Amino acid sequence: MTLADKPKLAAFAQQVAVALARDLPVQSRDGGFIALMAPEVRNAGFIFARGGSVTLAAGDAFALTFDDAKTGVSLAVQPSTVDALVENRRLIRAEGGEIVLSAQAFNAVAAQVVNAGDLDASSIESDGGRIFLGGTKVEHAGSATAASAAGKGSPERAPAPQ
Repeated sequence: MTLADKPKLAAFAQQVAVALARDLPVQSRDGGFIALMAPEVRNAGFIFARGGSVTLAAGDAFALTFDDAKTGVSLAVQPSTVDALVENRRLIRAEGGEIVLSAQAFNAVAAQVVNAGDLDASSIESDGGRIFLGGTKVEHAGSATAASAAGKGSPERAPAPQ
C-alpha cells in the first residue's frame, strides 16, 4: 500500500462501518478475506466470505500475513493498552472457511469477545470450516456451526490464534 492508497482505504473502512451499522451485507468474492480490526469491533449486520476468511480483531496494532497461495491468513495482534472488544450480534458466514473473533489487551480483564449472533463456517460441498473465539473473557450466547456432510469441522469453541 502506498500513501496515495490510504484515503481510499479510509473511505472503504467508513463504507463498511456504515454498512454494518445499517444492517447491510458486507461480502467478499469466493475465497476472499474480510478483516475488521480496531480497538473495538462490533458487527450488527451480515458478513459473508464463502470459502474464505472473516476476522474481527481488537487491539492496538495488527499484522495480517497471507500465505504464498493466498489461501490462508495469519494474524498478529498487539494487545490494547485499554479495553479491547469484539462483538457479533448478527451473522457471520464463511462456508467451508474460517471465522476468527479475537480480542487482545494488556489488562487481562479488558479483552472481551461476545458472540450473541450466528457464526457459520459449515459446508455442504467440502469439509466444514473452523471457528475461533479468543479473549480473556468470552461470552458465547449465540450459535456457532462448522459442520459438513462428512461430519468434519472444528469444535464449536476453540481458542483464537494469538
